[in-house]
Amino acid sequence: MRDFIGSKIEQFYDEPLRDKVLNNLDDIEDLCVEAIIRAIYDALIEEFDSPLLFIKENNVHQYLFFLLAAYPEAKFVFQVRDPRDYLASARALRKGRLGNKFGSTHRALSIWRADQLCGLSLLANFGPSRIFLQRYEDLISSPEEVLSELCGFLELQFESSMLEFHNEKQTRKVSSMGNQWENLGRPVMSNNGGGYRKKLSKRLIKTVEVYLGQLLDRFNYQREFKKDLRPSFFQIFSPQLTSPLEMLYNKRWSIQESLGSSSPAHQFEKAASQISLPYSSPNKETVQED
Repeated sequence: MRDFIGSKIEQFYDEPLRDKVLNNLDDIEDLCVEAIIRAIYDALIEEFDSPLLFIKENNVHQYLFFLLAAYPEAKFVFQVRDPRDYLASARALRKGRLGNKFGSTHRALSIWRADQLCGLSLLANFGPSRIFLQRYEDLISSPEEVLSELCGFLELQFESSMLEFHNEKQTRKVSSMGNQWENLGRPVMSNNGGGYRKKLSKRLIKTVEVYLGQLLDRFNYQREFKKDLRPSFFQIFSPQLTSPLEMLYNKRWSIQESLGSSSPAHQFEKAASQISLPYSSPNKETVQED
């Protein structure tokens, strides 16, 4: 696991930072997720001599408790994107009519729904002093306004140079490492909303609105079809019915496969050993008597 973490750090940062992370890991007596998080993030804070570390990561809610254990005063930015554009983006990352990054439409919509419900739960439990809610569409259409509010939340002073992120050396390096990061090398894409109208069929748009209509309304996204439009049997159940075929086409039977074999979750699962229960006694060898 130490070598895996080192290789990931080296992928994005130069050798001095990698060495700091590995030195921090060597100092840990009891290796656990909280300790690994502190080893990595403390090295980043030291390397960049910054009072604030901002981490952009998908699915952060899956290890939120580890982050809070490591940094009890942490704040979180909860960004939501129109699920119709989210689905269009997932489909664009895989070729073919049935292509989908997550394996199927049903899985993509389920992931989006779970992510937003978790974000809303955090907002309800921690409140707006710890959770900053923003819509992706507002960020790209009014970046200065949204970033000014975000900086206030983080107790920072907004600077116009923040909008020139794409000119930074480190940003350009990361943007060249794969199509999932290539947009980092571009200015704010103010027209990158509503593209689903050209990329998704009316049937798929209606399917999303049938599945996620209440959340669309809650985040103030306008529906393309009337709220009281009665969906057909096929619109309700088509994502589940077609999901096996889509997953077969995309060769994506699990979330780990969607993320790739090099993902941390996959590596942790490979390295995991059988859990030792504190109240169980060791298995005794069975001796068969003649």
